[in-house]
Amino acid sequence: MDELKKATLESKAILCLNHAYEDLTAAKLTFNNGLYNAACNRAYYAVYHTMRAILALDNKEFKQHGETIGYYRHEFLKTEYLDRSCSDTIKATSQLRTSCDYDDFYSATKEEVEKAIALAESFYNYNKQYIDERICGSIGRYDKYKA
Repeated sequence: MDELKKATLESKAILCLNHAYEDLTAAKLTFNNGLYNAACNRAYYAVYHTMRAILALDNKEFKQHGETIGYYRHEFLKTEYLDRSCSDTIKATSQLRTSCDYDDFYSATKEEVEKAIALAESFYNYNKQYIDERICGSIGRYDKYKA
């Protein structure tokens, strides 16, 4: 892979990771203001944009959330590049977000939201470490960056 392409993919990954961080911060702020359903939404999107950051390093991008999640699980969890427990976080935050966003009669509890934010933050930090290592060159997935 040429250096320009690598730099572009790394920049895209950083932009996605910044978006994830912003969503995580918004989740905490909305939670602190008692906006629990909104906090669930932002916690899920922190997880989603973190996944997008990892996929960006492999020049992968999907329009559908399910495709993004499927690729991440198949390429990074099933292959054990990353810990499989990440799948539990994706499932938990996704299900809660769906309930909060689409079920008119659902209201997330404070405890549910605290857990979702904690899961999202842990997911972000764990995956960020992987991204940092990929960008800094201490690990290379399939040696893609040794062009």
